[in-house]
Amino acid sequence: METRRKTLLISLFLFAVFVSINVKAQDEYLTFDGTDDYVALPISYNGVNAIPEVSVEAWVRTSFTGSGYNSNWAIVDFDRSDFYDLFVRGDNGRVGFSTYSATGGINDFYGNIAVNDGQWHHIAAVYDGVDKHIYVDGILDTSIANPHGGNALGKATTRFGFIGDGSEASSYNAGKNNIFYDGDISEVRIWSRALDATELDANKFPGTLSGNEAGLYAYYTFGSGAVNDLGPNGFDGGIFNGPIFNNSDGVPPPPTSGSSVWSTNGNTAYYTSGNVAIGRTTVPNGYALAVDGFIRAREMRVDQDTWPDFVFEKDYKLPSLQEIERHIEKKGHLPKIPSAEEVDAHGIELGNMNRLLLEKIEELTLHIIAQEKRIAKLEGENN
Repeated sequence: METRRKTLLISLFLFAVFVSINVKAQDEYLTFDGTDDYVALPISYNGVNAIPEVSVEAWVRTSFTGSGYNSNWAIVDFDRSDFYDLFVRGDNGRVGFSTYSATGGINDFYGNIAVNDGQWHHIAAVYDGVDKHIYVDGILDTSIANPHGGNALGKATTRFGFIGDGSEASSYNAGKNNIFYDGDISEVRIWSRALDATELDANKFPGTLSGNEAGLYAYYTFGSGAVNDLGPNGFDGGIFNGPIFNNSDGVPPPPTSGSSVWSTNGNTAYYTSGNVAIGRTTVPNGYALAVDGFIRAREMRVDQDTWPDFVFEKDYKLPSLQEIERHIEKKGHLPKIPSAEEVDAHGIELGNMNRLLLEKIEELTLHIIAQEKRIAKLEGENN
């Protein structure tokens, strides 16, 4: 049982590893040196309530660590204090999404997942007209409810956009913050509508758009080193001070040697000599994997050594309803089921909890069958 559980947990971890590895940019991307490289966009916003909804996506890779939250400014910026800004924080590598509305002013909003680990990540920010959301690698990182009172974004001014620097521009390629992004960027997408979780889960893979999708405002893949808009509006941008064009896959393969504990067997990465922690630094005794966060999968299999079919055996002592009632009155929960205090302190084991729940369902089924027989007998006697 312990071996099967460890295999399951490591398989879940490897699933997360390969999602991260495969959420990669296309073979074409721009490398920004953090000194003076940037891209100017011919897109501008103007006026109060100019942006009812917006979604911004990009593939980023950076290992920058600095002193200030804005020291690695920015991925896509239309002025944090006028419209919106998508960036990676320079001090801790978390995704930032700042927005401005006449109601509530500036809202600086940050994710929980650090993406400055030198690996490719798909990041996305959404304002749906009420709430704000940040996604990393197709999964919701965090949300904030109604920071602008349900109002659209925008100030009574004009701002043109930049990739790789902050905007103070009232005309194309005008004023900038001159705090430049250090890292790689590929496939930038700007939308005039709010993308939902299903769309962003699909969009975490590059090359998935035709360019004619509803609400697509601008779409840059940096093909051949150009900033040509593949969307419907033709917002071709300009490259300044030489961001380096790359046309080779920059995502490193799983480690195969050196000091890493990971090994590979074909397309499979494996680790057999220890435990794995994600989002934390320790693994409790008796476990192979500990995750401080959410795990998402299409299916999960938990091996069980016992299953409660014994409830239907002839010698099984079925607890009476009176016994169950007394237990509930005394303990405040069903027999064998952990209390709320125990769950809060220790969590639950999925396999064991499903077994216990089925046991209670089977016991309840037997009580219903017995009651049905008593009802039939009384009806017969009454007739």
